[in-house]
Amino acid sequence: MVDDIDKQEELTLEEVTIEGETEKSIYFETEDGVKWGFSKNTPNPLKVSNGVYKLSELIEKTKLMEELIYGRSFFIEKL
Repeated sequence: MVDDIDKQEELTLEEVTIEGETEKSIYFETEDGVKWGFSKNTPNPLKVSNGVYKLSELIEKTKLMEELIYGRSFFIEKL
């Protein structure tokens, strides 16, 4: 059981590192041409509405991203 916990922690750390390396290239563009990205302290995965999403999945979901942007989420910043 302890080994399973350690493996999960290692996997989570690898996922965060991968997202951290590509974080600058991931952005969402609104209809008015403004680009938005995730702040550095955004957890991955992130719970939005009734779901939990990896940042790479979330950035592709227009309605959820607009909810974060127009709801002035702490995890979203203008690029």
